Amino acid sequence: MIMELIKTNTLNFYFEPSKSELKKGSIVFIHGLDASPHYFFLINKDLSDYDCYFVGLPAHGLTPINNKKDLNIKVFAELFINWINEIDLKEFHLLGHSLGAGIASLVSFIIPQRIEKLILVCPYHYQYLNPFLNKKLFNAWVLFPNPFLKFKTDVVLKKLYIDYRNNYKTLIETRWESISREYPRIARDVLFLCLSLLNIKINHELKMAQRNLIMPTLIMVSRHDQLIDFNLAIKVFKNNNKVNQYIFNNSGHIPFIEEPKLFTNILLSFLEDRFVEQEENDNNDINEK
Repeated sequence: MIMELIKTNTLNFYFEPSKSELKKGSIVFIHGLDASPHYFFLINKDLSDYDCYFVGLPAHGLTPINNKKDLNIKVFAELFINWINEIDLKEFHLLGHSLGAGIASLVSFIIPQRIEKLILVCPYHYQYLNPFLNKKLFNAWVLFPNPFLKFKTDVVLKKLYIDYRNNYKTLIETRWESISREYPRIARDVLFLCLSLLNIKINHELKMAQRNLIMPTLIMVSRHDQLIDFNLAIKVFKNNNKVNQYIFNNSGHIPFIEEPKLFTNILLSFLEDRFVEQEENDNNDINEK
């Protein structure tokens, strides 16, 4: 069944209620740059013990833009907080992917008392734009609005998936062309959002947030991610004893599409306090069972 977009004064979102009489909590999902919540829809069916909220960020076709000056992750974090206040969501687990993980980090720093557990998937982080540290930085050019890539789908998708022909091509429900946008997606707005990441003040706030996470946190990265250097992402968070990590060995930038069953197993093991730290080069992790 297709979920109906719920409109609010802040962020528009999709909602999938728990199907269990013994609901275990709520999970809020924040999507990444130039994406939509729809790519999470492969895993929500395995999260039936939880209420699941999927927000649509401004400039991505589901929530309108009120002011183009607000196209930055700091304002998005503030808008997210206004949204949870509007719908009266008290405490919840928060999952952010890619740029959405950067937004989730800021939210968790501002209102830590509301976040039960934090999950950052292939996270954008404060060292991402450092060309001396980030080996994958220049791969990110494929995400910028570019008319020359309009008819070169393969170029973009090969940066997102290990094998997109067996993932993106066959999983119609995760793709924009099967979904009607509520508002026009303007490439210039996405470009403004990308350029805002160069703001030194915002990056400093992201650094403070990601260095000072106080809630149980799981960093999920992919060994074959062509956009996020998984070693650098782990290094950014490694000195925080609240942070656990998991490395996917057979995924690119979107592990919940390429390895959805494993992804939900790891996610649930963390949410349900049975996560065991992954051993190096362990392809048969205890969390899968």
